[in-house]
This record gives sequence, structure tokens and C-alpha cells, in this order.
Amino acid sequence: MKFKKIIIFLLVLFLILTICFATNAEETLENSSSIENLESGLTSRNIEIDYSSIANNFNNSTYVAKLKELGINVKAVQKDNNIILTYNNSDTVTFSFDSDSNLLSTIYTLEDKENKDILSAILVDTVSSIQGNEVGDQLPFYFDDAFCYSYYQTNGISKDYISSDLGASVNCIIKINTKMDVPLDISSIDESTFTAATDADNLYSKKEYFIRKNGLVFYKKYSDDGKLEIYIGQAKGFNEHAYKSVLNYLTLLYDNMNFNSPKVLLYMKQNYTGFDNGNAEFDGVKIDTEITELPINNQYTVLVGNNMKYAKLTIDEDLLKDCAAKVSLTTAENSSVNSLSNSFRFRFFLVLLVIFAVLIIFWIIYKIKNK
Repeated sequence: MKFKKIIIFLLVLFLILTICFATNAEETLENSSSIENLESGLTSRNIEIDYSSIANNFNNSTYVAKLKELGINVKAVQKDNNIILTYNNSDTVTFSFDSDSNLLSTIYTLEDKENKDILSAILVDTVSSIQGNEVGDQLPFYFDDAFCYSYYQTNGISKDYISSDLGASVNCIIKINTKMDVPLDISSIDESTFTAATDADNLYSKKEYFIRKNGLVFYKKYSDDGKLEIYIGQAKGFNEHAYKSVLNYLTLLYDNMNFNSPKVLLYMKQNYTGFDNGNAEFDGVKIDTEITELPINNQYTVLVGNNMKYAKLTIDEDLLKDCAAKVSLTTAENSSVNSLSNSFRFRFFLVLLVIFAVLIIFWIIYKIKNK
């Protein structure tokens, strides 16, 4: 009897350990690989750049030229260990340079951050391009409030919101001899971002609405014949986040109409899976992926990432609603039930295998004890 209890205990322990291993094995491998990549990357990110060249490169930036075409003059002047940035001879940001730590830093209040954000973003992108990154890699991300890198020592740049003697402020630090990470478009423009925008009141009206997040830009307006026109842009080409951003907006729009937005999303996905499919037209929707620019031109639309790719959706809101009303959500429900990840399937199969092995062992023990 005692022998049987020991065997059962060991088998249960074996089962628990096997499940834990199955759950964490892949994650452990991924994490160890990431750590190795990070460690090897950090050793090669220390670079030397000439501090005295930064102001000149700023003034020769393509973004400075684009703003000048709009009648907006921005410039940088280096005075000893300070780089003074000016917007239309009014707003000014001063970055102080510490030669011992190779840090450029500034603090400015939230009250007048809009133009100072523009100046700082161009400076950050200027330093990044001197370091060897592409022009525009950093600039669009600086405008995102989620852009708060944890530590400039490893990332080369930090932008944090702090409380200072000036009040609520932005604190920007650039470590010029640490090559900046190129931020990734890791998310779409979600519903909360749409509704939190400064012109969120225009979200559901016929007025124009513009928002940007990371490397994405979104603009909507209505045509003369009353059709909704949505423009979406993304730096360096589209990924799934661009189309997802459009779907997120349509969710808000049709929820506001008290219509079943999941039906709208399913109808869209059934007829068009993403911008890599190119141009398309189906009832209620026309998609053009060959446009090269937005229909508006201002300081917000020119301060975007490099190699922008744009798409335009022309939508008949009523016709789209009528078509979506005919869609059955059963398809979506079945799809979601069957969408098990490979990782989950592997673990599920492994658990079944372990249970089967345990049953076999119990059967063998039973046969031995009853001989």
C-alpha cells in the first residue's frame, strides 16, 4: 500500500512538472534569445558623433524645408554647450549639452508643448540620422504620448512627463553617442486613442478629423456627395496595424449609430483582409492603395515618417450598414472557436499524451500487483 502511494505521488509530480515545462519552454527559449540579441546589440551601439555638427544638420533637415514651404520657419543655433531651437521666432527650446556624459537635455512645460514638441522631434530625428538611422525613423514617434523610453543609457533617447519648478513638463534627454533604437509600429490606432484626441468632437461629425500614432496617420472627411473618405498612412509600407486602425474607427462610428458594429467588421474582413491586397471595390466600399499623399498639407501631415504608404477608403455609410445587416455572426463565432494557436495546440496535445502515459503506467502497476 505504501509503495502504491509513493508511485501515485511521483506520477502526479511528474505530470505537474511536465505541464509546467510545456507552458514555459517556448517562452524561456524566446526570452533567452532576446537577451542574447540585446546584449550583443548594446555592445555595438556606442558610436562617436560630432556635437558641433548637430545644429547644421538640423537646419538642413528635410522637415525644416517642408515646414518652410508652409511658411513656418524653424532653426537651430549652437552657442557653446547649448543648442537653441526656434519656431517662427516665437517659441524656443534650449537643449543643454554635457560633454562628460554626452547628454543633450531640456525641460519645457505642457502648456506650450505643441510647437516645442515639433522642434524637439526634429532634433531627435536629426541626431538619429547622424547616428546612421534613416531620416524619419524617430520623428513620428516623438509626438505619441506613449513615447516614454525607460532609460536613455540603453535606448539613446528618453521623453518623460514630469513635475518640475515650471509645473507639469516634458523632460527630453538624448545620449548622442548611443545609437537610438528604431521604434516599431507595435499597435494600431485603438478606440481609446481615437476618442482621446484633441479634436475627438469631430470623430462622428461631418467635420475633418486627423490623428497620428507612432508611424500611422489617419484622416477622415466627407466628399461633396456625402460619402465618408478615410485616409490611412504608414511609414515604410503597410502592416496589419493600418487596416486594424480603420476597423477600429468603423467600430466607433457604427456603435455611435447604434448599429451592430461586429457585423460591419465581419463584412469588411470577408471582402477585404488587408492593404496588401491592393485596390478593391465591393458594395458600400471602394479602396484605393495607389494614392501617394493626403489631400491636406499642414505642419501635422508633413511631420510623418519616411517612405509613407497611403490608402483611401470611400464608404457609403448607409449601403455598408445594409450589407452588414445581412451578415451572420455565426461565421465569426465558429472562426474564433477554431482559432487555437499552434502553441496552445502543442501544449494541449502534450497534456493528453502525459495523461495517456500515466494511465498506461497505472494499468501496468495494477497488472503486476494482481499477478
